[in-house]
Amino acid sequence: MAGEPVASIMAALGRSRRWVFKWLSRYRPRSAEWARSRSRAPTVVANKTAAEVEALVLKVRARLDADP
Repeated sequence: MAGEPVASIMAALGRSRRWVFKWLSRYRPRSAEWARSRSRAPTVVANKTAAEVEALVLKVRARLDADP
C-alpha cells in the first residue's frame, strides 16, 4: 500500500481517515508488537468503591440470598 492515496486505503478497509492515520502513526516495521490492540480502559478508577464497603455489601447480599 506504499504510495497509495489515503482515500483508496480508506475505501479498501472500510475505515475513516482518522483510523488510517492512527494506525499509520503506530506502525513500527521492526517491532512485532506494533499492531497489538491497546486498552482504552482507564488505569485508575477515581470513584471506585472502598474494599471495606464492597465486603459489607457482599456479606449482606449473601445473608439475603440465604434467607429471603
